[in-house]
Amino acid sequence: MMGEHLALAELTLVLGGALGLCVWQLISIRRTLARDRARRDKPDA
Repeated sequence: MMGEHLALAELTLVLGGALGLCVWQLISIRRTLARDRARRDKPDA
């Protein structure tokens, strides 16, 4: 019984960590794209 709870807790932590990493990567990519877009548009203005 205790082992099952431990495995479930470990799975939850691993999945949460993976999801957090994916979200962090998406935010980082969006920030980079926005910065590049701003740099590209600046000389035209």
